[in-house]
This record gives sequence, C-alpha cells and structure tokens, in this order.
Amino acid sequence: MVCANRTRTPSESSSAEYNRNGEEFSALQVPEKYSELRTFFKTLLLAQCDGSTAVCEDIGRQMLTYARRIPLAEIDARIEAVTPAVLKKVMGEYVYDRDLFL
Repeated sequence: MVCANRTRTPSESSSAEYNRNGEEFSALQVPEKYSELRTFFKTLLLAQCDGSTAVCEDIGRQMLTYARRIPLAEIDARIEAVTPAVLKKVMGEYVYDRDLFL
C-alpha cells in the first residue's frame, strides 16, 4: 500500500525535476512557445533593474563578465540570436551529455 503523504527521496525528486525540464525543453520546439518565452525573458531582465541598487548590481555583473557595459540593444540582439537549434545544441552539450549525480 502506498501512502499518499509519503515524501519523495532526493533521488526521486532529482529524477522528477530532470524529466520536467526535458518536457519543458520539448515545448520549445513549438515556435509560438519559443517566441513567448523569449519575450518573457527580456521582460524579466528589464524588470530586474527597477531601482538604483539593482542597476548598480547589473552594471557590476556586466563589468565582471564582459569587462564593459552592454547596451540594451546588444542584449536584445543576443537574445534574438538564440534559435531552437542553438538551444538544442547547448542543452545537448551541457545538460543531456552529463551524468546525473545523486
């Protein structure tokens, strides 16, 4: 008999999360969904810079990462340059080509 209130083990949770991420990645193969997520990501990036502290953190992050300030037009162009094929390649290289650790 399986208890309905049973908590999942860490390995079960990791496996379930890995499968959920795979399902979300499959949804990116639909162009409409991909465009929607790209717009959401751009909105999220802009919404993070709503105060002076957040703007300073963003400037610092860009200076540490790129050694220069990145204009919004360039950030937008970089996001637009990501295609489903590029995302699939990166996911295959950095996510799916790795062993799960438990």
